[in-house]
Amino acid sequence: MDPGADPVPRSGENGESTSESLPYFQQEQPERYDAEQVLDGEVMENQWGRYFLSERFYPGHQRHGDYEIAKLAALPGEWLGAISRGEIPPYDPSRWAFLDTETTGLAGGAGTCAFLVGVGTIEDGGFRVRLFFMRDYDEEAAMLAALAEFLQWRDVLITYNGKTYDVPLLETRYRLARKPFPFGRLHHLDLLHGARQLWKLRMESCKLTHLECEVLGFLREGDLPGELIPYYYFEYLRTRQAFRLVPLFPHNVIDIV
Repeated sequence: MDPGADPVPRSGENGESTSESLPYFQQEQPERYDAEQVLDGEVMENQWGRYFLSERFYPGHQRHGDYEIAKLAALPGEWLGAISRGEIPPYDPSRWAFLDTETTGLAGGAGTCAFLVGVGTIEDGGFRVRLFFMRDYDEEAAMLAALAEFLQWRDVLITYNGKTYDVPLLETRYRLARKPFPFGRLHHLDLLHGARQLWKLRMESCKLTHLECEVLGFLREGDLPGELIPYYYFEYLRTRQAFRLVPLFPHNVIDIV
């Protein structure tokens, strides 16, 4: 103990303090920053409220692993029929939507929300990813409405394990929000099924990250593990420190590209 420090207050016989009470020291709270102050994007508004929208654009000459983005834009519509065994008509690539979600839990269920929905489209000779994000639960309705409006201009939905996870989860959220489900009219191509047919016997795993590395030559560096994403979002909701969201957006973009 510092010999020059004030003596610790002692209690009297009845518990009353015999000296002035110690001052209450409260830890200073860090300044709060919301998504629009930290992330590239803007707050959007529709009749249901507000949500946050961010965009990333990959020009055709940019490489993703061993391949240029332009190769994706150059895919013929007939590719859909070939990989889906004739189930999907040959829609033009401009009508395709690549979708992935980040959610509040990996198990699914009615209590699980998709707080971030990324949609990639082939346009302007490159690949654009739009990220629909709800900064809090009260923005879910607006985010879902904006997503549905955007998808009305697409005919084909392309996912990776989306038939099992992403689409059923979103269907539940639209139902709970009492909104029309926008995916029912879309032709759905789940690339996981095709990947298993092509590489199940040759690859040790058909996980997206493994195929990215082995097939595309793309290695994720500094990427946030998927199982930590719900924790980061909950920490953002608790602290309103938007820097916790920074790793989430690139993770979603990479899942789509």
